[in-house]
Amino acid sequence: HHLNEGLFLSTRFDEVLEGVKHAAELAGDAPVYLVGFSLGGNFSLRIARALKREKALKLAHIVSISPVVNPHLAAPIVDQHPLIKRYFKKKLMATMEKNMALYPERYDFTEAMQMDTILDISEAIIPTESGHDSLDGYFEDYRIADDDLQDCPAPVSLIMADDDPVVPAAHLDNLKVNADGHIIRLRYGGHNGFFQSLLGPTWYDDYIKRVIFS
Repeated sequence: HHLNEGLFLSTRFDEVLEGVKHAAELAGDAPVYLVGFSLGGNFSLRIARALKREKALKLAHIVSISPVVNPHLAAPIVDQHPLIKRYFKKKLMATMEKNMALYPERYDFTEAMQMDTILDISEAIIPTESGHDSLDGYFEDYRIADDDLQDCPAPVSLIMADDDPVVPAAHLDNLKVNADGHIIRLRYGGHNGFFQSLLGPTWYDDYIKRVIFS
């Protein structure tokens, strides 16, 4: 927080893309694989979408695990599960407190912190901090459309679980991937879980190994 006066926003895509491009440059001639989880999975899919115009960025494979595909539909779900809501709200409260302590002249979240739901807090903060007129506009900025990945020049694998309590796997029903892509829906796995045993490895660990070493 002390290194970045601005708030973390899911729409800050250019910085992530530049970081991936820099990492790919550092890799030289070695193949580069990109793996993202949850919101990171959304970022990885947006990078897949951008590859059509980023001709110099060569990725061997993109794996997206439990990605947020449609934030319009996913965001309200967080508030519906008490434990999940408590987890994310605790993190959100902590980051607001840190920002107010570090930058008191810029931030005053006192009123927002009294609100009950994460969605209400977001509606109070996002329009003033994101450059979007509304929360819907903010969500639309990082939504993955059904045909966004169809012409991606790199293989894309999306891994979702039907019992994911945060991102419904049904969000993938109309999503189209390229000829080398895969949409993998497992019956169980939760959100970023996919445990095969308590000590691992997870199902996606084995899948990523097969992708890289096959």
